[in-house]
Amino acid sequence: MAQLAEPAGWDPASPDAAQLPTRKSIVQLATRLATAEARRATLFKKGDRLIHEFKSKYPDAPAYLVRYADRTLNDYRWRLSGHAKWRHLGLPDNKAAVELTGEVGGKLLATLPAAARLDWLRFEARRQAMNFESAMTKYEVMRLRSLIERQEILRQLVRQGGA
Repeated sequence: MAQLAEPAGWDPASPDAAQLPTRKSIVQLATRLATAEARRATLFKKGDRLIHEFKSKYPDAPAYLVRYADRTLNDYRWRLSGHAKWRHLGLPDNKAAVELTGEVGGKLLATLPAAARLDWLRFEARRQAMNFESAMTKYEVMRLRSLIERQEILRQLVRQGGA
């Protein structure tokens, strides 16, 4: 079973509700943002290694791991192969995303030898853990960017005397 790691040095870094924002408090938020962005970049490298490992082990598979460049919090997914060689499996929508834990994923896994099936499930466990960690970090980055922007606007309003 995949182990979920606690974010190293996680600090809520929430603004003090009793205090107006200062340059120092915004710099502290920006420091936390930089840390979260660095963690996200590290996770991408780790995820890309997972994709490479899978493709090296199963270069001609009916599905493969990919990193999606969309705006969801689910960065790593399985995609069905579009190769004609696999169309005999009768899986709908080749090149579409698929969940190994879903109905189509079950059909896909059933076509694999038992040893490969277990190995794919290990990759799936790693993918799920990766997506969780990545989503949490991505959300933290999004929220920190928004908070910094709003805190800076509030700080400017305070400097202008609340006008």
